[in-house]
Amino acid sequence: MKSIHETRNEINQLDQQVSKLLKERFLLLDKVLEYKILKEEQIENLQREKEVIENIASGSDKYDYHLKEIYHKIVEQSKSYQWHLLLKENIYIIGFMAVGKTTLGKTLSQKIQWEFLDTDLSIEEREQRKVKDIFKESGEDYFRDLEAKVIQDIHEDWIRDNDKKIIACGGGVILNPENVRTMKKNGVIVYLEGDINTIYNRISLNDSRPLLSEAKDLKRRVETLLESRQNLYREIADITLFVGEETPKELVGSLIQELEHYERKRSLSE
Repeated sequence: MKSIHETRNEINQLDQQVSKLLKERFLLLDKVLEYKILKEEQIENLQREKEVIENIASGSDKYDYHLKEIYHKIVEQSKSYQWHLLLKENIYIIGFMAVGKTTLGKTLSQKIQWEFLDTDLSIEEREQRKVKDIFKESGEDYFRDLEAKVIQDIHEDWIRDNDKKIIACGGGVILNPENVRTMKKNGVIVYLEGDINTIYNRISLNDSRPLLSEAKDLKRRVETLLESRQNLYREIADITLFVGEETPKELVGSLIQELEHYERKRSLSE
């Protein structure tokens, strides 16, 4: 009977073989991505993924369930790898308050397995106080300076480490032209556009918005702010996505298609 030491050595040798084969598999994914770019095919192909998993565990022995689980992970990592190659920059999500930037960003982060960052939350962590309290105690100009510092830090991370993130931005980030210039240097800007009624209905349930907390006519204040910013949102956006009745998962599916199309066009023009 083999000792546990011998058995573990055999497992280690098999792991080395598996690792080598997986690296070869990733090399082939480079070629698959080139094909998809040329043929304008999406990275995610659910039918192909189903076939891969069914082919690898088509029997009925005690290992099948675990093999399928492993290959689910391999397929997910394969897509993440291809998205990492195709999507070359940060993804900034801009738009008016309450359109769902944070929800979209978190859902996209889970899908493509990139780090997610919310600029407002980053500011709150640095200051150890809520955004509404920063506005009240230190003023809007102070908050905008903090916001600009967060955007600059993201840029420096990207330059130093090619550290790509998904960033949900505060509604007023585009008011500072320097923020916009910095974001354009290292990212794709996605404008999440919502209609006034949807925005108002969401905001009316939340009294934490510092620019609205003292408004006598809330809807009119929302309309005025939105009108003053909307053209700028549209002007600087690389991609515009409209908020309707879609679930966050459906909205992310649409966004990924738009991002792939945007990056594919850039790849073919280089």
